[in-house]
Amino acid sequence: MVQGRNKGHEFERVTGKVLKKHWGHEFVRTPLSGGWHFAGDLVPIVNQQPQIFPIVFECKKQEGWDFAQLFSRDGTLNKKCPILQWWDQAVTESKGRMPWLIFSKNFATTFLMMRESDFILFHSAEKFFHIAFNLDGNVVIIVPFEKFIKQFTYFTVLDQFKYLLPVKNILANGRD
Repeated sequence: MVQGRNKGHEFERVTGKVLKKHWGHEFVRTPLSGGWHFAGDLVPIVNQQPQIFPIVFECKKQEGWDFAQLFSRDGTLNKKCPILQWWDQAVTESKGRMPWLIFSKNFATTFLMMRESDFILFHSAEKFFHIAFNLDGNVVIIVPFEKFIKQFTYFTVLDQFKYLLPVKNILANGRD
């Protein structure tokens, strides 16, 4: 189990480096993975201080999942699929903010899962592969992670949220 936890911690660090590469700000592992008063696995650092961010990042790097597991033999969603269980965790931890599930496994592309309504906030003219399906009344989207995030800057992301009242209040109060 320790090996799996270390693999997860390394994936969080690598994901933080990818975010820094494209968004220009350092993203670090949240101590105790969701500890502090910050939700999620990663938190941005600005002026050497952790910041509340409108996106809650949940990172998973585990073997044993496959997109085919999303669906049962009868064509319905398979709630036992690890991806859907991780998504439930991301939504629960997001506390009204935007949940982003970032997941991968060895020798595989890293993917990002988000709500379609959030995807629309960011979607650019660039076309790329994505998977969309209805999950408990909400459409969710899965896209290649790095290809998606490289379209935006840190401040573009913040600008998208200034009109969302609950997130604006969280950012103003500086607490989850």
